[in-house]
Amino acid sequence: MTDALAEIRLPSEEIRDDLPFFTKTLGMRLDMIYPADNPEIIVVSGHGVRLRIEKGAKEPPGTLRLRVDDPDAFAEGKRELTAPNGTKIEITEMNPPLVLPETQHAFVVRSSPTRRPGSSDGRACITATSFPTASAARSSRAISVSPMAGRCPTWCITTPSASS
Repeated sequence: MTDALAEIRLPSEEIRDDLPFFTKTLGMRLDMIYPADNPEIIVVSGHGVRLRIEKGAKEPPGTLRLRVDDPDAFAEGKRELTAPNGTKIEITEMNPPLVLPETQHAFVVRSSPTRRPGSSDGRACITATSFPTASAARSSRAISVSPMAGRCPTWCITTPSASS
């Protein structure tokens, strides 16, 4: 397979304004600049990305999201920046804390959809958003739990009828 290198192209109105922002403020490395006497294209790389900034490019400015170990020590602690070419820079933590929503578990008993009309075989179905608690296992009546085909996580509980 042939080697390949991807670049993200961003527009610029004035290269001399964008160059110090991307190299000094964001700490990126200047890889190319041309033509040398009146630059119209710069290529910078760093933070796992390679940017090609072209004077007069037709694309709108984009958003570059940088994930860093210590956002407070990067770019003077600013979390949002705008480059001279209009590119938005978002600075976030490398590994933000995982926020889990609070859950509410439920144990619902309802009539079995497979129950025969007029039968008293004690069938019921539960829909569990959490596993049944140990108190269900301590019930004085024997129960058997089996998954209903194609209806996971709905389970049928069959208890002996009152006559058994």
